Amino acid sequence: MGRGRKQQKGLRMDDPDEDTASTSSTSASSDLVVNPKMEEEHDEEALLEGFIEALYEKRASIREAALKSLINAFTGSILDDYVEQEWETLSSLLIGSIKRGSSSETALAARALGLLVVTVGSGDAAQNLLAEASPHLAKVAKLGSDASIRISAVESLAILGFVSGVEDDSIEKVMAILWQIATHAGDQHADQTSGMIKPSSELRAAAITSWAVLLSASPFNSSFSNHVFDNLSSLSTLLDTGSLEIQRAAGEAIALIYEMYNSNKHMEDSFQHSVSDNATDVNKIMQAREDQLLEQMKALSIEAGGKGHSRKEISLQRSSFRGLVASIEDGVCPETHIRLRHGDILKIDTWIKTLQLNAFRKLLAQGFHIHMQENSLLHDIFGFSPRQEKQKSLTAKEKRLFFSPNSVTSKRRTQVRNHSRSIAQAGNVGHYRLNESEID
Repeated sequence: MGRGRKQQKGLRMDDPDEDTASTSSTSASSDLVVNPKMEEEHDEEALLEGFIEALYEKRASIREAALKSLINAFTGSILDDYVEQEWETLSSLLIGSIKRGSSSETALAARALGLLVVTVGSGDAAQNLLAEASPHLAKVAKLGSDASIRISAVESLAILGFVSGVEDDSIEKVMAILWQIATHAGDQHADQTSGMIKPSSELRAAAITSWAVLLSASPFNSSFSNHVFDNLSSLSTLLDTGSLEIQRAAGEAIALIYEMYNSNKHMEDSFQHSVSDNATDVNKIMQAREDQLLEQMKALSIEAGGKGHSRKEISLQRSSFRGLVASIEDGVCPETHIRLRHGDILKIDTWIKTLQLNAFRKLLAQGFHIHMQENSLLHDIFGFSPRQEKQKSLTAKEKRLFFSPNSVTSKRRTQVRNHSRSIAQAGNVGHYRLNESEID
């Protein structure tokens, strides 16, 4: 692919031995002038094909360099047209890097898969990516050699599952894997039979957050109820760990669950019906759990647990839990504002969107604003379509015409105000005269 392009670039379109040229030949050569935008797209495509070819190389350093370049390309622009044609090749190569690569190559390939699905968007391609990649990512998440590559795999699983939007066993299996990692307490835990390597606190926190991201996209039905009843008690236990990361992730997941439940109270009858097989009173269980969880979270808002952390980290933890407690008690989520290129501001004020926003911000890093500005997938997720062009500012002459005291607009505005004032004064005079006649 790329090599063919390099050979073509070496071809000359003219003959250097000719001293003269006819009018017709001059005209013909002018037709060969390439539009600068087309030339830029051509060069970008050639670069991307070069990165893909490098992923076939045997040397790991070359593949890693290509992955870094691909990640920069995915975050720096929206490559949807190119990826539409090449996503199958890319996914196959990225999965190959996950299967055979070193720790650093595996982590890069896992992130690149997440970026690939964000570029592809929801639909059949995203569902195929999830089906092909999830077994390999799950293996890395459970058995990876270090925490960083396992976290990359966990977060990639969450993004693939979220974007694919599949409402079947595929997402449930991913959520089960993430929950297994999140609740793995050590060698004595029942999950040791799965062959999982003990996860670090950072990995467990990432698994909780990734699980919550997928839950945020779940429909309010029996599937949601199963997650709530099976996992609320475990989240309560996670609040008592000594890890600030796990505590915060568990607190946010709890706030998400109560937000989803409270925002769908009008569906409470159908919700209770969905778990009637367990003869469970949904409302009573939610209320009972709420009291216990609030008590734990209030304690953490006063004195955050965890050893080996700085005062700043502990202060941030306390502040976070004050916000979480307010979210559950008052239904108010801390607001986040994202200012975009042309002055638009994306406002986030729910835990559903906050968790989703944080996941995409981490994945896209410095490319988040570019994708939020131009990626239609993010527009759909956040229900926000920013302007694609800067709002035209008025010239000095236009400002004089519209805003100066002598402008036609200002004079017209003054006339309207004077007319309204005259009518009001006339009404007041009539009112006073009427009152005087009544006195007589």
